[in-house]
Amino acid sequence: MSFSDRTNKDIFLDMNKPRLYVALYALGGELGGTFPTAGQPREYHWALLVAPKNETPETMGKRWLFRPRLPHEEADTRRKWTVKMNDVKLKRHQNILVRIMIGKIKNWSEAIKIIGMQGGEPMAETHRTWIKAIIRALREDGSCCKHVPEWEDVEDVCERYADQKIYHEECFNGDDKEVPTLDMIFK
Repeated sequence: MSFSDRTNKDIFLDMNKPRLYVALYALGGELGGTFPTAGQPREYHWALLVAPKNETPETMGKRWLFRPRLPHEEADTRRKWTVKMNDVKLKRHQNILVRIMIGKIKNWSEAIKIIGMQGGEPMAETHRTWIKAIIRALREDGSCCKHVPEWEDVEDVCERYADQKIYHEECFNGDDKEVPTLDMIFK
């Protein structure tokens, strides 16, 4: 059964008290590509992940990724970007560096609505402003997620955590390893 064939209730129950994460990825598809020249800040690609409370090595999660619209995709003259949702393994995948838990999902269908509405928000121009809009909307709603911190705190903790893990080379531990994960709710 595919994701689109299942009801929101089925997905929510399968997720076993899902957690909401911000995931930071290396830009340009290369883990080494995140190292800036001296004196310049690091740049990351920001995404959202939803994962179950209890994970196994085979556990899959949902990822929402904000990216430029490709030439072959449906053209919407107002938007030059798209939000893509897909299943991803929760171990090392693609160019993920770290993930930071920022909330617990109480109402799956409401959370998905908010993420979907922000996905259509023309004011978001980058992956970072898109994540910022979602976090603010989830905080304002208050009924679908617990413990979502302020954007400024999320931004600061995510960047500092990624920088620390890169410095100690903990992001480069090979395929099928655990992704460095921080629980921001209990910090």
